[in-house]
Amino acid sequence: MNGARVGITAARRAQEQATLVGALGGVPVIGPTIDIDRPAPDDDVAGQLRAALATPVDTVVVMTGIGARHVMAVAERTGLTDQLRALCTSAFVIARGQKARAALRRLDLRSDVVADPPESRGVLHQLTTRGLAGHRLMVICGGPTPDPFVAPIRAAGAQVC
Repeated sequence: MNGARVGITAARRAQEQATLVGALGGVPVIGPTIDIDRPAPDDDVAGQLRAALATPVDTVVVMTGIGARHVMAVAERTGLTDQLRALCTSAFVIARGQKARAALRRLDLRSDVVADPPESRGVLHQLTTRGLAGHRLMVICGGPTPDPFVAPIRAAGAQVC
């Protein structure tokens, strides 16, 4: 890169990217960004988590690594860790992609399958291949569960929490 200035606007991992740019001979310039990691309040997440844990779940879908880390952190702060771990141990776990899979590994949880392609449609393919009628799924996202993703799951006869 021969001293080229490289702008970095990542809200997350900016320092990691700056280190890489420096290692490649560039001059990193980190610019201001909007913080996208504004988690939902613990009370909101804990309430949804308690509702999900109240009845057996067949499948856990982890859409984002951020979501997995945030839900586990809330579980730890609200005394639900053991229940969440037990759920993830007994259910079939689908990771949307490698980031979700890596987050599960860091949390010492397994994923049974990584969606291919690592997109919502890949997750939907995995789910429909397994069959959905009468099943109960827990979907973990980094924000609100996207309705275009959940609607076909419900239409196939599954309950989504």
